[in-house]
Amino acid sequence: MTCRLKITQYTQSRTIMADPRLLNDYRFRLSRASQLRVDEVHPWSNWMLSLVVACTAAWIGASLVLVPGEEPSHFHFLDERGAITVLSALFLAASSAFALVAFLVSHHRPMDADSWFWLVAAGGLAMLSLDELLQFHERLGGFLDADPALKTSAFRNWNDIIVIGYGFLAVGIGLYFLPVVLSYNRMIQLLGIAFFMFAIHTVVDSIAEPPTHTSVVIEESAKLFTGAFILLAMLQGMLQSVRLSGYSKAAIPASISEATQRTNSG
Repeated sequence: MTCRLKITQYTQSRTIMADPRLLNDYRFRLSRASQLRVDEVHPWSNWMLSLVVACTAAWIGASLVLVPGEEPSHFHFLDERGAITVLSALFLAASSAFALVAFLVSHHRPMDADSWFWLVAAGGLAMLSLDELLQFHERLGGFLDADPALKTSAFRNWNDIIVIGYGFLAVGIGLYFLPVVLSYNRMIQLLGIAFFMFAIHTVVDSIAEPPTHTSVVIEESAKLFTGAFILLAMLQGMLQSVRLSGYSKAAIPASISEATQRTNSG
């Protein structure tokens, strides 16, 4: 018993001793990220931001107007098979593809924090896209709600807890990879807006009981804008990754230039 206590105390002391080093390493990564960040962004960045936001707002407006048959005006927001869910899934799938491209263009480098960030982002966003289409968290929440042993008055349903859990998981992963995100221009701002929209979506979903026409529209619109700003963040990161990797200086333009020179000289 005494030996086990000494081992526990030794392990705890080692952990406490290691914490300052981990903290100092994290601080070093943060300061280095600001030094490595390139201030330049893609010349179309502002246009892409305006276009995605405008198209998302137009899609929301069209979803309120173009309702099939005798369905209520918030049909596309209420039904998981509606237009809002479809576009949200497309946003997340495209974001996953952008993150995967950013990972692949740096495949020749060792697996550092930068590479792991893009790989984790690609996998996580792909899972969320499938969740939108196949309703993973709704099905799991319904299964847990059906179990009498898990029923409680502490919260409305397990679906809310799972969605909130997504947010906490994203925050934890985001804090770990924060130095990587800061090394890419505009990514932290875009992801910050996405998280703010997710918070609106979660809060409205949790407090609106029973849901109303207005609360459903606000909740699902915030979810759609969450996906839109994640898409913009991943697109910014991909474009900057491609430029920094050297793939933007592809061999095709060079070969065309050489062929033109040979033609002119011949």
